[in-house]
Amino acid sequence: MKEQRVYLEGITCGSCEKAIRRIAMRYRADVREIDAKSGLLRVECGDDALPGLMKGLADNGYQEKSAGTAGAEAPDTAGARGNPERALKYASSVLSGARGVELEAGIFRQFLAAAGLLAIAFPAFFASGYGGIAIATEAAPLILLSFACSMMILASYRHMSAYRRQIACMNGMMAGMTLGMVCGFLVGALIGATNGMFIGSVAGTAAGMIAGVAAGRFSGIMGAMEGMMAGLMSGTMGAMLSVMMIYDNLLAFIGLLFGVSLIILGALSYMMHREAGQAPARGSGTFLTYAFWSLAFGLLLAFLMLFGPKGPITYP
Repeated sequence: MKEQRVYLEGITCGSCEKAIRRIAMRYRADVREIDAKSGLLRVECGDDALPGLMKGLADNGYQEKSAGTAGAEAPDTAGARGNPERALKYASSVLSGARGVELEAGIFRQFLAAAGLLAIAFPAFFASGYGGIAIATEAAPLILLSFACSMMILASYRHMSAYRRQIACMNGMMAGMTLGMVCGFLVGALIGATNGMFIGSVAGTAAGMIAGVAAGRFSGIMGAMEGMMAGLMSGTMGAMLSVMMIYDNLLAFIGLLFGVSLIILGALSYMMHREAGQAPARGSGTFLTYAFWSLAFGLLLAFLMLFGPKGPITYP
């Protein structure tokens, strides 16, 4: 038995520390110290037990930092938490496709490509007068935003799902809550504007709960429950927002809501990269798959807007 010092990603709370102690017990390792701030884990165990311990920790979402050393954090986590420069550096790395963020850069490029296609196809579709669809001019921006909503949610989900084999409980709960909240609020607000409070609440709650559970389930029942509760709350609130602001600059506020939601999803991406480490690049998937599911979800929302039941108070 001798002391071993390793630095881990993903230690965020007291529950993480308890989980690490339970894992260490399975490999007959005696935990001497856990420092959540630096990620330091100090244990006493035999050299032959250390590989098994590290694999057990990794399987539960606690990856070893790539360059951690005793008494210092790994270079990719240096600096005080809350420093805006770290987030800006991450965003710059994604934009430039730097090493270590290949997955995020790939997803971002696919999102931009899909957004470009939408910007071309959507005006052309309505300019052609296809099918003689009777739709008020005021509703066209809301339908356009329904496709933007699907692209945002699916891009974020693809990033979260890449961590499905290495996500810690707290990170999974944050993923489920954030994705469930954003999806439920946006869908509730869009459908609530065109179809009224009841249909908007039902659609927003359903979409939010599905997205929240899909993202949160990777960390177990806690993450799934967090996603369900976030979807339940945000779906009704999004529809209520639209009905209450129906005659008070609704489109402007929904545009602002989408901007804030993009920032929140970007922050979720940054949080997951910081806390869980580099994601496997193979998780990005193909552009055709992303485009297909984005189109399918967007068409579902647009169909509901155009042909779904209407309440007594609607925007167009």
